[in-house]
Amino acid sequence: VYAIAREATALVAAYTEPGEVRERLHYRFFQQDVFARLERRYLDATAEDKKITLAGCGELLELWGTPGLLDRFNGLRRLIAHCARNGLETELEELLRFHQSGEATRVHLEDGRAYARYPFFRDATAGIPDSFYETSPRLVSTVRAVTREGADLEISGTVLIRGVDEGTPSVHLVLENDGARHRIECATAATPGDPHGEGRVTAF
Repeated sequence: VYAIAREATALVAAYTEPGEVRERLHYRFFQQDVFARLERRYLDATAEDKKITLAGCGELLELWGTPGLLDRFNGLRRLIAHCARNGLETELEELLRFHQSGEATRVHLEDGRAYARYPFFRDATAGIPDSFYETSPRLVSTVRAVTREGADLEISGTVLIRGVDEGTPSVHLVLENDGARHRIECATAATPGDPHGEGRVTAF
């Protein structure tokens, strides 16, 4: 299987330049021959089959797993790719078990960034960089009031950040006018916000 995938991806590379077109064509091979195979078969495979699968996936990732291609996949799959590429077998198996469990991922906020708390987040032994956990949180914003006093305009409301259970959000208001964008930091409480069924709500 991996010999066929290796030849096919090499053929694609022979007729395309590095970049978006090649990555789009390679996407299917990674979808089926790397991630689907790992997610569906790896945990139940024999030790020998695991060794073959890990070697085959690792080779494809090393050859063609560019940042642009891997960005087409979700954060958990990028973590799985990192473990497969670097031979982190224990971490790979735990991530695959997490994938199969369907457990919701919680979010950690820090310094204006959001991190999905998949297994081994900031585990010094695993040593996986924070960048592999970075995510774009889902937001729901609500404007409660708009008041004017002289030349000043005050806007207040709430932001629900889904999945958050750690850290303090940094809330900004973005104003657009004739193509110009103005980013204004909002005053918020120095807390993660109030617990909500879907995450935490922060008033600004």
